[in-house]
Amino acid sequence: MNALEQVRTLDFAGALASIGTLVRNYFPAASLNLTPWRDDPETRFWSEEETVDLAFHFPGWSPRLQCRSLLIQLRISEKKQFCTAAITRNCGEGDHL
Repeated sequence: MNALEQVRTLDFAGALASIGTLVRNYFPAASLNLTPWRDDPETRFWSEEETVDLAFHFPGWSPRLQCRSLLIQLRISEKKQFCTAAITRNCGEGDHL
């Protein structure tokens, strides 16, 4: 689910800002996208309520990562001590998240 749709508290907004800052420290040219998924019926069908998705887009090809975009999916656990992240690289020339 898009990160922007998941923000309900100030603490959660601060956590997202920290993630954005952390990635931007390594990739200063990247732009943060808190809504990487389209809002249409087909996309909502595959929505996962327990995940937070955000993307970073580069102005062109990133030689360091060999991609144009990163999709970061954070999985939220009820136990609060666990948070896993999956990172997907978008490497196609015309592909969009």
